[in-house]
Amino acid sequence: MEGQRRRGRGSGGQKLDIESAVQQLVEAEHNRLAAEAELERIKASSEQPEPPEEFAQVDELVEHHRRVLEYEDNVNRQKQAIDTAETSYNQAAELLRDVLPENVPLTYDYPGRREDMVGKRYVVIKREGKVIVPAIEKSPRARKTKRRS
Repeated sequence: MEGQRRRGRGSGGQKLDIESAVQQLVEAEHNRLAAEAELERIKASSEQPEPPEEFAQVDELVEHHRRVLEYEDNVNRQKQAIDTAETSYNQAAELLRDVLPENVPLTYDYPGRREDMVGKRYVVIKREGKVIVPAIEKSPRARKTKRRS
């Protein structure tokens, strides 16, 4: 690592690097949890279509195959979303591992533009060298929004 600037150290872009990493980490965790919940919902609401004992017409086979492909596509899309979120999480955690002290929680009120995350508070902590998000709660600083009638 000699010759490379350690991100998060020194001046200049330090704050932006760390802030970006924390935001990336919590967005990735949010995405992973959402994708896992959607995958569970898909699996709970519908099983992979089983073939009948017999296809009386070609149209029945075509329809069965379409349903199988649709189910597999939905499942694979969520698995890919989970993998993407985990990759993004690991990238951010790598930077934060260098700057976050062991067992000192960071409380982070999400300031980003994603409406589904606004008003949430994340706790980020490094335990045994691993950066984790053990808690997500409503932020006391959450913006009050007017209810539409």
